[in-house]
Amino acid sequence: MRRSRLLCPLFAAALTASLAPAPAQAGPLPVAATLVAQYNATAAAVNSVRALVYTLYNTNPTSTISPYFEVTMPPGLSNPSGASTTCPLSDISTSPSGRTALPYTTWYFDGYMSTGTISCTVTITVTSATEGTFTTCPADMGSNYNVTTPSCTSIRFAVAHPARNGAQ
Repeated sequence: MRRSRLLCPLFAAALTASLAPAPAQAGPLPVAATLVAQYNATAAAVNSVRALVYTLYNTNPTSTISPYFEVTMPPGLSNPSGASTTCPLSDISTSPSGRTALPYTTWYFDGYMSTGTISCTVTITVTSATEGTFTTCPADMGSNYNVTTPSCTSIRFAVAHPARNGAQ
């Protein structure tokens, strides 16, 4: 009985594949929050109220994380209605936990994202009595090791044109 020569190369290939080292297994997913920032408008009338919204995304929803960040608002913006969060067991305030309050323009978020929490938001209301473009960037922020800071976001406040506010 004669063996087919075709089986030998296939056997050799199968043997080589079975003896090759297994590919590296991925380790556990890193536990962190990715932060996305966006003003809810790109332009607004002077003295109108808008919002700076931070959305935190849990990069590994099977884990619990405790993100922390602070943001110093651009000079010229004020915060008429304060701030709020949808993140359970979390706090946003103008004074860091256990420390003396700093200027009202700095906000501190001390958060908690439990297992299964995919995302939550932090909303800071803003307005300006003067015209101008206001930008919030990563340089205006501080955070703990498990928060990836966002890119810059901007809003422009302008005096409304007379034709748009009903004046003749």
